[in-house]
Amino acid sequence: MKLEEKNLGAEIFSAPVVADELERMWGEKRSQVIEIAEAISARNPRSLVFFGSGGSSAGLYSGYWAGLRFLKLPVHYLLAPDMTSAQPAGLDPDVVAIGASYSGKTVDTIRAKNWFMERKVPLFSITRRPEAELGLGATWSLTYESVALYSSVAYLTMLLVVELARLRGEWTAEVAAFEAALRTLPELLREIYEPSRQMAELKAPELDEGKLVVLSGGGAYTLGYMMAYDMFGEFLKMHCAYIHSGEFRHGPLEIVRPGEPNMLFLMGNDASRHFSEAGVKFGSDNGARVITFDAKELAPDAHPLLDALVLYNSQIWLLYYMACRRKIDLEDYKYMHVVPYTEGDTFF
Repeated sequence: MKLEEKNLGAEIFSAPVVADELERMWGEKRSQVIEIAEAISARNPRSLVFFGSGGSSAGLYSGYWAGLRFLKLPVHYLLAPDMTSAQPAGLDPDVVAIGASYSGKTVDTIRAKNWFMERKVPLFSITRRPEAELGLGATWSLTYESVALYSSVAYLTMLLVVELARLRGEWTAEVAAFEAALRTLPELLREIYEPSRQMAELKAPELDEGKLVVLSGGGAYTLGYMMAYDMFGEFLKMHCAYIHSGEFRHGPLEIVRPGEPNMLFLMGNDASRHFSEAGVKFGSDNGARVITFDAKELAPDAHPLLDALVLYNSQIWLLYYMACRRKIDLEDYKYMHVVPYTEGDTFF
């Protein structure tokens, strides 16, 4: 089998199934999301805290971002290693924790889960499969049975926020518009599927060599973070840095010089857009190679809170084209899933 054909079948290459999987979740999983939202609302929690590691934590950020926007209930987001490092004093049985893990046994996520359970913090777990360790003993569990790990977690947690807003009496016309956008998102993703692929194929050659910095912000913040570290770093084995587009001006702009770095902007269509526009102009004016993937170009009328999911397929296609151009097998690992990271750890 040719490398190009093999990479199309790689587990990480979820672009072709995302729209269908999200449509399935609207039909099959929404009733369960509603039940869990009702149970959470009945507890009247003091706050919600989202936690996870890697791509799953990146997906959770969309739910957290929607919660910030629509809920008067305080919401927090911490990486699983930070959860056990900080050991927040405010976490107790009156708080609800929401965690996700694709494998269901990610080491740092499970450590955070155990820390929550010791303190009797109610836990809502989101995993790929029902036998996942993260779901064992959880107050509520939801599975998505899909390779679309990032999009599934993002979609399900945004649906949860919609239902919590309804139950808590915080329903507004803006929430209603967001719910409608979630319902029609699979159709939108089908419409922009080919333009997303074409955009990635066209721009991949611009990233064949040189130092790479990924920049994003707003609702697409963790999509950029994930692409830099969990995709380009993990699968392409390349050095890559991530910088929040709103933080680029605070020092990192000094790395710009004629011909470098490659600045890959994931531009949202929300209120964070002006940060990216400023960075694009600065980089271009001062000689950096600037590559943009723009949610406004792909879907100008899409709801701005869906920027990350609008941009996601273009990035998976970009990973595919970059891997094929570099002769990299997307399932050929040197360390991940091969050897334990450190003594006492599993390799997930």
